[in-house]
Amino acid sequence: MSHHILNYFGQINGAFIHARGRAATLKIIELLDCKPDESILELGFGTGATLTYLSSVYKDTSFTGYDASPVMFDAAVKRLKFCSADKNVKLKLIQPGQIFHDHSNSFDKIFAESVLAIQEDEQLKDVLVDLKRLLKHNGELIFNETIWLDSVSKEEAEKINLECKKAFRIIQANAKYTHLSNWTSLLKELGFEVELVFHANSLKNQRFVYPGSWQVFLSELLTVQGKFKAVFSPKLTKEWKKFTHDMSQIIPPGRQLMEGIIIKARNVKNDV
Repeated sequence: MSHHILNYFGQINGAFIHARGRAATLKIIELLDCKPDESILELGFGTGATLTYLSSVYKDTSFTGYDASPVMFDAAVKRLKFCSADKNVKLKLIQPGQIFHDHSNSFDKIFAESVLAIQEDEQLKDVLVDLKRLLKHNGELIFNETIWLDSVSKEEAEKINLECKKAFRIIQANAKYTHLSNWTSLLKELGFEVELVFHANSLKNQRFVYPGSWQVFLSELLTVQGKFKAVFSPKLTKEWKKFTHDMSQIIPPGRQLMEGIIIKARNVKNDV
């Protein structure tokens, strides 16, 4: 039976596991431009690295996180408590496919990192519809997702997704809305105004950037500890070797089929 790759990252406190890593997260944070008294939601908080950063720096902003992985949820709870960064954060474990917990018009801003693209088929549209419901009028949706290049056909994307789901229990990226143009059209259809489209590969690497917070430093220590765990645990090492081997069989090394795209969109229509 295949292992779920997200459980692997949860066990090792994996952080910034998306296109352009920490550099892309810092770009997301820049675009969020958190203000005092705002309410901000992260969809798919993973092990809580981004929320720890945000809650440590923006102490007068309220943060909420949704995640469907119990492994990730437990890791994020431990990270936030260890870093004493849980005072202005609420984490919620959700069920895949369920309507989100909070009332309509609850959030000023919503962001996600490598979460929307792994929603299958029309699930992507369904999630965006519910996120729009949660956003206040003129609220902002900001996300970093890895999307198929225009050179990849829908049929090839579907084939790769099928193989990835067998190997990792998760698709590579939505194939119903295959290319960037499909994503922007969908957002406009749902009543969003796309304000920014940014190619993540243009970002420069940023390895260790601290806002002068000991809480963020502690969070970095947890991430480093997880990397040591991945190297020195025979079980985890074996698991990672299997993941990389399976991926090399699905997508030959060196072939670029996708790229990270950062999108900022505004909720301009209440009813669509």
